[in-house]
Amino acid sequence: MNEDHGDLRSTGTWIETTDGWFVSTYRIKPGTIPSRFVVYDHEGPGQREIPPWDVLAVERVESEGLYQGHWIPLVSISKSDETAVWSPVPRDQLGSFAMLYYDNGPEFDAIAAIPGAAVHDPRSLYGGVSLRVPVPEIEDYREKVIPLAGSTSADSESTPR
Repeated sequence: MNEDHGDLRSTGTWIETTDGWFVSTYRIKPGTIPSRFVVYDHEGPGQREIPPWDVLAVERVESEGLYQGHWIPLVSISKSDETAVWSPVPRDQLGSFAMLYYDNGPEFDAIAAIPGAAVHDPRSLYGGVSLRVPVPEIEDYREKVIPLAGSTSADSESTPR
């Protein structure tokens, strides 16, 4: 089971290093270990390479935030100035925003009706509904963790954090 630190992580490939958790710049397939790891800096567009010997664990995280009664995939986190945040964020973090994105499904119309929801053209690659929500307004959080490499305390179940 995941240890609950009260932090949110966006959906993506997360790499634990001796310096903490980072988001990979690319998706890592299960059963493959890259010869190099490139991660985003904790804030902004910067990237850096992590030596393989500093990698403790690699996880695929699929996260969701509960907002206005709906579980919606959490795809990214940013600061109020729209600077990307690529590190776990405390759930009470003021000035941070979660981007929730619902692609398609039975709750589409209900989520599209939430005040502030942006409905994107379904004919495009990014058709769906997005919501930019202050992190403290996320009512609950859960994630599915798929261990890809290394040791991890997580299992592959959906776990509230």
